[in-house]
Amino acid sequence: EDVTVGFNSIYFCTLHNISCRKPQRLQDAMLFYNLLCLISLLTVTMNLLVIISIAHFRQLHSPTNLLILSLAVSDLLVGLLLIPAEILITDSCWFLGNTLCILFYMIDLTIILSSIGNIVLISIDRYLAICDPLHYNTKVTVNRVRFCVSILNNFGPATAKERSPHCLPRDRGTSSRCCPADHRALLGW
Repeated sequence: EDVTVGFNSIYFCTLHNISCRKPQRLQDAMLFYNLLCLISLLTVTMNLLVIISIAHFRQLHSPTNLLILSLAVSDLLVGLLLIPAEILITDSCWFLGNTLCILFYMIDLTIILSSIGNIVLISIDRYLAICDPLHYNTKVTVNRVRFCVSILNNFGPATAKERSPHCLPRDRGTSSRCCPADHRALLGW
């Protein structure tokens, strides 16, 4: 059975592993891997520069920069964990079992929700700075930003934990019906 998802075609193996994909041409695969490796390296490097700059210089410890720091940490984790994991599972099968599948799924969802939430918080911060500049310093304080970021960072794991039962095996046999290649389909993405 052949199902088309985006640009990739997923081949559902008869060996109880639905994450196996059809092999691609070697040149296309190598170009794709090199591009993802370059994106991952650039993502990690640039976000490390932002994190070091904000953490090192005291005058950059403002509420807005704390939000940018939180976004940089989330994006650093995307470049450090998610992109390399996607490189590893792009053209191969998931053989690491359900436990690691669920763990990968929860980490993936947590980091993505954290990045999106940080962008929303930065948007709210900029909205308040533009629309109410006289009261901005009293409304947006470092402690309030820290509180919002901590709530945001706890929201991701709670949501991922709630959604993880969808990733459990459908049958109690040895087959793994959950794999990183199809977890976005489980969410309806």
